[in-house]
Amino acid sequence: MKCEILAPAGTPEAFVAACEAGADAVYAGVSSFNARQRARNFTLREFAALVDYAHSMNVRVYATFNTLVKQGELPEALKAAGDIVSAGVDAFIVQDLGVVRMMRSCFPGVPLHASTQMAVHNSAGVRSLERRGFDRVVLARELSFDEIAAVSGGTRAELEIFVHGALCFSMSGLCLASSCMGGCSGNRGLCAQPCRRKWVNHGFGRYFFSPCDLDASSFAEGLGRLGIASLKIEGRMKSSEYVARTVRYWRNLMDSRPLPEAEDFSRRKTDYYLSGMKGRIINSGGSPCVGLYAGVISGAEGGRAFVDRAEEKVMSGDSVRIIGRGDEEIASLSLRGLSVDGCDSESADKGSSFSFLCPDASKGMRLFVSGRPMDFLEGLKGRVSRILKTARPFGAKSNMFSNKKTRGLFPELGGRGKTGKKNFRTYIPLYLKLPSADCVGLLGGFRPDFLMLPFDFEMTPDDLRKRLGGWCRDRVVLCLDPFVPEGDVAVTTESARAYFRAGFRNWQASNVSHFEMIPKGASVSAGPFLYALNSMSLRQLAEFGVRLSFSSYEDDYLNLRDRMAFAEVPTVVTVFAYVPVFTSRITSPHFFADGERLSCGSFSVTVRRRRNCMAAVADRPFSVLQSVKRLLAFSPGGFFVDLGLAPEDGDLFGRVLDAYLSESPFPGSDKYNFKRGLK
Repeated sequence: MKCEILAPAGTPEAFVAACEAGADAVYAGVSSFNARQRARNFTLREFAALVDYAHSMNVRVYATFNTLVKQGELPEALKAAGDIVSAGVDAFIVQDLGVVRMMRSCFPGVPLHASTQMAVHNSAGVRSLERRGFDRVVLARELSFDEIAAVSGGTRAELEIFVHGALCFSMSGLCLASSCMGGCSGNRGLCAQPCRRKWVNHGFGRYFFSPCDLDASSFAEGLGRLGIASLKIEGRMKSSEYVARTVRYWRNLMDSRPLPEAEDFSRRKTDYYLSGMKGRIINSGGSPCVGLYAGVISGAEGGRAFVDRAEEKVMSGDSVRIIGRGDEEIASLSLRGLSVDGCDSESADKGSSFSFLCPDASKGMRLFVSGRPMDFLEGLKGRVSRILKTARPFGAKSNMFSNKKTRGLFPELGGRGKTGKKNFRTYIPLYLKLPSADCVGLLGGFRPDFLMLPFDFEMTPDDLRKRLGGWCRDRVVLCLDPFVPEGDVAVTTESARAYFRAGFRNWQASNVSHFEMIPKGASVSAGPFLYALNSMSLRQLAEFGVRLSFSSYEDDYLNLRDRMAFAEVPTVVTVFAYVPVFTSRITSPHFFADGERLSCGSFSVTVRRRRNCMAAVADRPFSVLQSVKRLLAFSPGGFFVDLGLAPEDGDLFGRVLDAYLSESPFPGSDKYNFKRGLK
């Protein structure tokens, strides 16, 4: 089976460059519902013209529609989806379960691809989505080659994997760092890249969370043998030159042609995950900028900058960046006036001394090469202009969400629900999650309505019953971890069945794969990582068999209110939690031991080691305990106090529960997006 080369495009120039360089398919964003909101993206007219152009070159086009959608955005999302369908797109890449519901109901013939933001990392996740009509699944970037091979062996759905470009420290879809630090959610396309900033540990500032870039070229032949449908290049924020260079490299690689220079002038490369988490992935001492380090400026005089020893070859016309001692960008320019040993030159080889024109440089600054012109891209802007001028008349005239049939399917598109209806119930069940069954004794005599515990398949049902003491199994909820590696799927599934037979009937799912592992007949709730920011997501979860949904850690007050006005599945509102802002598979020697603390400005996290991964947990817990009375107006299905990642503090549980019972602010906590709003 021939592997598709799938290229990114954030601009019309990058789109055309990808097609000309040999891509089989291009993925691009049109509306505000795609995971690269900071990219230029496309107008609808541009997109339609470029789709026609791509199809004329036998290139497929996939629309990225892969962000979480808030309740008030549903009408706009449906209209945007209809416009993109009208443009002739070949498939939609999606994350939000509400969008899945809309697409299946309104545009049943359009293929759906599950975004990497859905965190599909095992065969159970692929099977779960295949059963629900997905044509393709984009696997998580954190898998080894052996894991990919195991997943590919048992599915008819197409698989797509990333092979080149930037990596995240956290698993895609499980990162809340940008959201917690500033309200800009990575799940909504606005990641502010806090992992690329300097973090401080024991007084030393380094880029502890900044990974190298992926280059899977050493696994290309093996991936082809596995029958992977699509090899994906990351980079919708990158230049047309970057897109052309990487597409041409992968095109030649997969066609067994002589390879061009592979350098894309980006970060240091790694195949860490594919090789079984071996080698280097974190470049903690490096600069956060994108580009190849070419040397330190040894002096500056007369508008010229001098480099005594080139760390990389440089050429006249290269795009270069000058970075100051504090990692600030001093200048970004095209390299001109290159001189080697006092003579004008078109290039300077690695190891040579050279100078170039740069009036802003001074001694100690660093030089990075961020790009190099490609001959075949000459005249690209003109070609793009001509393509866009040939755009067919286009404009979506239908107003889908005013259509009676559509309103019948989705009444939330036509107005407001039961928002504002007061609920004066005095009893709302409390769901309390503990780090383990060993912590039950710390509750003293306090008895929440439901006790939630991480599911541990290494513990037998009898062992758990002993640790629970007098707790009734009907009041215990077992929670699967959002990340279950392929090697643990079978044992997790079999152990869950044993627990179910032993009378443990309540389970919480936090990933689409969990619906394949939780025993049939169980009472299933959807955890905070099965994001349901809109009522259509709840409708879709209901089709998965979910009876109860737990609100996301990053949701806000107004969206909760609007969503719950139409909720068909009861929502348990999270009112307290120690939030995992990063969830990562990265292991030693790259990272820290359990309990290590890191900070970025006033924001700090503590490392918590788990069975298969680590979590960087925000030190300031999320708390809206003082708002419990206001939340009663939403008719919640319960309140959720999440102490699953709480620090070891014998007095902590008592203080949190006292604040809950007295509806008081918890000292040292933060409301995060609840008050300021989720962007």
